[in-house]
Amino acid sequence: MTNPKAGSETYYDYPYLVEYVNRDFSQELRASLDKGPFRATAGVSYLNAFFQSGGGGSPAIPVSITSGATRSKTYGGFFGLAYDITSKLTINFDGRYQMDDLIAFAKPGGVTLTSSTFAPAGTYAAGSKLVEKKYYNFMPRAILNYQITPHTLAYASYSKGINPGLFTTVFLSQPAATQAAAAAAGFQIAVKPEKLDNYEVGLKGKLFDNKVRYALSAYYGIWSNQINQLNIIVPVNNIPTTLSGYANTGKVRMRGIEGEFAFFPTSRLSLNLSGAINDSYILKLTNYTVTSLTGVTNYRGKQNPLTSKYSAAASAEYDVPLPIYDGLAAFGRVDFTYKSGVFTDAANITRTPDMNQVDLHAGVRSKAITVEAYVSNLFNNKAYGSAIDYYAFSANLSHLAYNSGVAVSLRDLRTVGMHIRYAF
Repeated sequence: MTNPKAGSETYYDYPYLVEYVNRDFSQELRASLDKGPFRATAGVSYLNAFFQSGGGGSPAIPVSITSGATRSKTYGGFFGLAYDITSKLTINFDGRYQMDDLIAFAKPGGVTLTSSTFAPAGTYAAGSKLVEKKYYNFMPRAILNYQITPHTLAYASYSKGINPGLFTTVFLSQPAATQAAAAAAGFQIAVKPEKLDNYEVGLKGKLFDNKVRYALSAYYGIWSNQINQLNIIVPVNNIPTTLSGYANTGKVRMRGIEGEFAFFPTSRLSLNLSGAINDSYILKLTNYTVTSLTGVTNYRGKQNPLTSKYSAAASAEYDVPLPIYDGLAAFGRVDFTYKSGVFTDAANITRTPDMNQVDLHAGVRSKAITVEAYVSNLFNNKAYGSAIDYYAFSANLSHLAYNSGVAVSLRDLRTVGMHIRYAF
């Protein structure tokens, strides 16, 4: 941190080190059966993943510190069944039973827990087991397909998805008062798996001798045990220090419609259009960090952050053969992309502007060589590429609390360039 003296910066200016070790081993065995209208698959799988991280460089951590390792072992058994009820109607049912074994270990040098808020107090040798938790889940899926015509398929499905749980152990070695503050903020050492129950119907097919292709779908889902990140500022050795953790604090209803269309009026002209409405409705949520920042305590009815509700894309391409060389063609393409703005957190107070972008491409190509000129972001749209709540750093730490700022990514402005590609 730069000292706030004459001629120096009034913000943080320091290098920061991030390092990690990530290893995993997986194995899967399966067997299949195909007998007339009936098809089946069954198998087992195994995953063993190891992760350990380290970092340093901030005023509170002037040297690199290695965290305790975590290991996750996943054992699974799965099956898939399909039966053709008629020549047009097929039912599919598959499922997976999975056990996740999560283990957290003491960091190098060992660790002494001064409080039993999250784990039994005591001294743990380096590499010894701190916490272990096992989760058991069954994930079914059912799909009904109906082939209305040889070129039109309708379907309906139900599925249950699981995002494995995780451990948050960074605060275990902190003083008792710090652990108490983490517990009051809702931190959990063992975070349960997220679950998504999803229902979907759709229609896909081709029309007019394959000149029109389309896919339409609508979905409804309930996202439960939602895992959310929590941040608090606590004094450690009289230095304001950020603690980050995770907890199951949310439940969200999601629904939407999506469509994709491709048109081929001639052999030289192609048109593509896609769009989606992805609506979310928070049913319940507690988030100490966002509440501390905004004062909002009731999140019911608000949207999930960092997700565009509306999106669309369109493109048109036309090519013309050039008789000067066999297989050579000139082409031009225009692309349009639109995304509605996103909220930076669940309070739905800060929202980014809508983003739209137009790109142009033109050039010549053959089977082996493509020479292309392009203009990206033709109209210089400056809407942020992304935005998240973050800390407003200052040299005196006056704003280092509760995501007091917003960090944004800036998009490239109008760019002109050329590509030359050669296919071997």
